[in-house]
Amino acid sequence: MCCHQFINLEYCIVCSKCGRSENRLVLDSFNLNSSPMVKNYSRTLRFRTKIDRMLTGHPKPLPTDPVWDFLSTCKEMDCPCDVRAALKGSKLVNKHYDSIKVLCDCFSNFRIPYEDTRELHAYMLRNFNLLHSTWNFSAHQKFFSYTWLIRIFLTAIDSPYIAYLKPPTSRKRHNRYLRLFEELLPKSQCLCHRISSHVLREIHFLNG
Repeated sequence: MCCHQFINLEYCIVCSKCGRSENRLVLDSFNLNSSPMVKNYSRTLRFRTKIDRMLTGHPKPLPTDPVWDFLSTCKEMDCPCDVRAALKGSKLVNKHYDSIKVLCDCFSNFRIPYEDTRELHAYMLRNFNLLHSTWNFSAHQKFFSYTWLIRIFLTAIDSPYIAYLKPPTSRKRHNRYLRLFEELLPKSQCLCHRISSHVLREIHFLNG
């Protein structure tokens, strides 16, 4: 009598000694040759997530995240800069700078008057998509800082939500992004050309 040693052929099993086979149709939970497609990095999704957090506070850190306990021990936080400074001085692995709005709502007295942000959200995505589409067909390899883009879009319409952004630190980097911005987008397509000189005059840099 054969002591079967079966080999799995996915649709059946076959004994390597006597050749006996049995059909085996089962759901394959993992297969090197049929693994899920790789989900590539999406700049549009990343930008949308950043403005979602800034305009609405969502998605916010999990209830179990240590950032909540840490900020609850901090005192005298009156504005986004105070909350950001507290996070910067902490030993937290994830400082949640993108979630500064909801953290300010919970741990400071700073508030922006309520407004329907759907139009603002659509405006920012529309400008980003125009820029991103133009960049995709250009020869430029490096993209912009998302925070820089958000600042430009908000500055163009004098939005109070700019208060939630990290203060700019480098005029050199700012000028480099601005040159690329104006090169990618024709004057007729983007409000940025209209406000570029205004931005250069009004933005103050921490490091010159």
